[in-house]
Amino acid sequence: LADYELRGWPGWHHHVALVCLAQLFTVIERRLAKDARPLLSVRDITELLEIYLPRRPRTEEEVLRRIARRHRARAQDIRRHRKPRGHRVKSILTK
Repeated sequence: LADYELRGWPGWHHHVALVCLAQLFTVIERRLAKDARPLLSVRDITELLEIYLPRRPRTEEEVLRRIARRHRARAQDIRRHRKPRGHRVKSILTK
């Protein structure tokens, strides 16, 4: 739950739902392996998943394109949410 950066409720709900499902998965796996591996941790399960889940190899160019796309989107979000210069907030205490 500590690794989310979201701006809206739907994204937050999706993230929390996936985190809860991942936690449920690790609890079930730990219970199933309790007799054979009593010290199995979430980190152990994560490392095993890195071995067993297939991943498509990526080229350096593909990774750099993905980074550039994220950077463009992040810069656009920053520009969109930045207040225009000269914008002053009026105080409710002054007339």
